[in-house]
Amino acid sequence: MRYCWVQNKLGYVVECVHCQQMQIAFGTSCFTIASHRFHHLLANVIKLVAAGNCPHNSCIQKTNFIELPADGYFLGLTPSELQAFYTLLDSADTERKIFNLQQLIQL
Repeated sequence: MRYCWVQNKLGYVVECVHCQQMQIAFGTSCFTIASHRFHHLLANVIKLVAAGNCPHNSCIQKTNFIELPADGYFLGLTPSELQAFYTLLDSADTERKIFNLQQLIQL
């Protein structure tokens, strides 16, 4: 069974319960991570957002780099892309939590 936790004009987050993998698409990038690594990815993105590597949100340089599961691969983002990526992941996290709570209530 697959769940699409969030989908918008910038990307999506889909989780396969059977294989315990999540596919994350953002812009022109798409990658897969183990479901149990999702919160680690979200925590890394939160740290980058908090660090604010570029003083102006209009900065067009890819100043934020997120390590991907494959060795040597990174997702390079501008500050505004980083914020949008964070919003995508945070929305998916919220939807997953709501779903899990609903499952608990039904027990």
